[in-house]
Amino acid sequence: MVLGGLLSISFLQLSTIRSNMRMQTEQEIYSRIMGDRIRLENTETFTNMAKESPIFAERFTLVDTLKSIIL
Repeated sequence: MVLGGLLSISFLQLSTIRSNMRMQTEQEIYSRIMGDRIRLENTETFTNMAKESPIFAERFTLVDTLKSIIL
């Protein structure tokens, strides 16, 4: 009886640990992706390519507009 209770508790702990590890791994992957994206976006090559994109052109315009408002 006691052994069965200990076994069931260990299974519950194992599932909790696996869930926490999965969540931590997902957060680490997301963090790496965002870090790589930021590094990429700070390169001159990306900036030159983005200037040709209508989507990024709009974003750059918004940033320029905010800079003029702040200054």
